[in-house]
Amino acid sequence: MQKQVSNISFRHIVAVLAVVLAVLAPAGVHAQFSPKIDSLIAIAESAPDSVAAARNNDVCWKLRNINPEIAIKFGMKAIDLAKDHNDYEQLVKGYAFVGVCQRNLDNYADALEYYRLGINDAQKYGILDQLGYGYINLGNLLIHEVKYDEAEVELQKALPIAEQINDSAVLGYVCLNLGRTRLGNGDYENAEKYFLRSIEIRTKCKKLNSQINVPRKYLADCHAAAGDKMRARKEYMETLNKADLIGDFDLLSELTYNIAQQHFEDKRYDSSLAYATESLRYAKYLGSKKAIMLAYGMLTDIYRATGDQKRLAETFRDQVDCNDSIFKTNLQLKLFNIEYSADAYNKQLEIERLTEQNLMQKRLTWLSYIILLLVVAALVFIYVKGKKIKKLNLELAAQKDSLAEVNNEITSSMHYAKRIQRAALNTDASVEEVFRDYMIYYHPKEIVSGDWYRVEERRGLKIVIEADCTGNGVPGSLLSMMGISVFKDVINALAISGEQLKANVVLDKMHNIVKAMLEKNSGEISVESGMDVSLAIIDPEKMTMSFAAASQTTLMVRGDEVSRLVGDNMTIGKGAHTVPFTEHEVLLKKNDAIFFSNNGIIGLKNVSGEKFFGTKLPILLAENNELPMKEIAKKLEDAISVFRGDGQDDDMTVLGFRV
Repeated sequence: MQKQVSNISFRHIVAVLAVVLAVLAPAGVHAQFSPKIDSLIAIAESAPDSVAAARNNDVCWKLRNINPEIAIKFGMKAIDLAKDHNDYEQLVKGYAFVGVCQRNLDNYADALEYYRLGINDAQKYGILDQLGYGYINLGNLLIHEVKYDEAEVELQKALPIAEQINDSAVLGYVCLNLGRTRLGNGDYENAEKYFLRSIEIRTKCKKLNSQINVPRKYLADCHAAAGDKMRARKEYMETLNKADLIGDFDLLSELTYNIAQQHFEDKRYDSSLAYATESLRYAKYLGSKKAIMLAYGMLTDIYRATGDQKRLAETFRDQVDCNDSIFKTNLQLKLFNIEYSADAYNKQLEIERLTEQNLMQKRLTWLSYIILLLVVAALVFIYVKGKKIKKLNLELAAQKDSLAEVNNEITSSMHYAKRIQRAALNTDASVEEVFRDYMIYYHPKEIVSGDWYRVEERRGLKIVIEADCTGNGVPGSLLSMMGISVFKDVINALAISGEQLKANVVLDKMHNIVKAMLEKNSGEISVESGMDVSLAIIDPEKMTMSFAAASQTTLMVRGDEVSRLVGDNMTIGKGAHTVPFTEHEVLLKKNDAIFFSNNGIIGLKNVSGEKFFGTKLPILLAENNELPMKEIAKKLEDAISVFRGDGQDDDMTVLGFRV
């Protein structure tokens, strides 16, 4: 097997080096991709104006999965030439091809703009095959955004067009993407049928015969998701061996990633590393941030499993930077779209209001003269006024629908931010790797939360942190993402440097970094922003715990006794700290239970003013200390629900673990 991996890697490296040399070619010399593509480029550059748009579109399509940035240049040239010569078919193709390239670069907003331009012109000029491809491209984009049901709607629009014009190429693409929607929704049986149908169509269709590896790869994905690992593994390798190594970096990146993942699951770390490295290279050549992030994630898992701490730290930082870049780009795009839509809507409303106000004033002036002369004119005015009121009612109803649409858009963006924030927190599986008996009670007040927590393990030490950021909702969630990033940077830096890990040292470093970041943007962020934190670093061999906290109190339960670990009256990122945080050295015993809680729990009161944290929580923990943590979490949730009733004033988090 080792020999096979080496041979495959060498074959791939040769192809990759060819592409690298092409990318690094001197200015003024076009990249050498393959004889066929080079020939197309030469034809496009020398083609007469009457066919130049078609030739440039051919080059754009051939390069879409090799170098989408260069492909876009040819596509934009094709669009300009098509406009100059009223070549509407090539114009629609140019919009579609540039949209595909933008999608390959993860520029979904730009891709959507070009797709819609192509669909509009295809409808306008009756170009049915391109209209079918337009709906397919739109469905494909929605699949990339994990909106499978919406994608199905667009693809179903393309299906009757393919049947009407009897175009097997359009039908082949429709079947491929319908299979992907079914795969995404877990309908493996129907997904397999669509993929097999796409393979059958592409085998018979000369136009699509060279692209048969794409549905084969998705068929392998389907078998892997359905649990047939051996079959999927064989199909992945067969597809990889048949793939064009400088023809489709998108496909190659996914194939090598999937094979690396399977080898990793079998603990074949050397071969997994080889394929994961290839996947990263292909993803970088393509320029897809998502593919790059996936490859970094695979490499991080491999280095963690093999104990290569140096490469783990380097790769993990690259992964975090890539993830932060994607998160910031998506969040900024969503916020920009929401703000732009709301601002444009408010301005339009104001213009309409002023226009209506001026018009009404003029009408009243004229009517005042008419009333003096003719009673009939007054009756006419009443009639006209009635029609105007009816029109205004219709406009108000339309405005109500628009406001509902804006609200839905904002809510959708918030849920997207929630998924990103949850991804930054620990999964149950990652916590179980550190503590076998633990509980997490995590209840945000709004869709996204200002609370966060992390459980890590460094150099044999178990690290637990829980934090409560200033504010709720979006402001709190942005601070929480900052806090997670800063915390990871601090502990990674300490772990790499070999410096002793102490809770108060970590909090001091976090305070300095967060304060500097907030003060740098003090014109946009309140200087009162910060975060209350509890941090414990446990040495299982010595049975000791280094503890420090910023404006929080932690409960420790030993048997039926509850003690309190009180932190310093200081906040991370806020205020000028003249003294460092205090470290509490705690000697632990087996089965000691530690509970971190935030201000939402500490400040929780019932209608009579009684505090839950004062007596209710310590008694509940002491009485149920013999139970597993998961059962304690259930009793805690029930008790809080009864105690607070229906209201919730703050984010609420309790993180518990047993030594």
